[in-house]
Amino acid sequence: MTGHERVFIGRVGDELVAFALNSVREVLDTPIIQPLPLTPEALLGHLTLREAHLSVLDAGVLLGIQSNLSADGIALVFAEGFALRLDDAVDVWERDAAALLPVPAGTDRVGLLRGLLRQGHNVAAFVDAAALSARALATLREHLHA
Repeated sequence: MTGHERVFIGRVGDELVAFALNSVREVLDTPIIQPLPLTPEALLGHLTLREAHLSVLDAGVLLGIQSNLSADGIALVFAEGFALRLDDAVDVWERDAAALLPVPAGTDRVGLLRGLLRQGHNVAAFVDAAALSARALATLREHLHA
């Protein structure tokens, strides 16, 4: 992969996480999430977006990071039909596709990171959108078959 791409930077707990901007369909500020009973820990509930119901998953649980669910947060909507709740939106970075730093051994406990991005003193974990989608859909299937 060569060239530049734009990445969305969000915060989960004390960590910065990055998503390729072309994988994010929409960013919702302070979404209203309706809880669902008897769901897996990662499934927070659902939200309604233009008459469509989207399942909302906790980025902290999926990524193995302690999130701050007491804050209003944001939701990233993905084309696969789910939303991911993060604690906050931070920025959009332009990155050189070849400048991805390796993930230190033992730090990607769930296998969802493509690498690390650095801008100034800030470092963000770059999430593999395809792996995230697969994990999110597996969580939703688990809920349906429970």
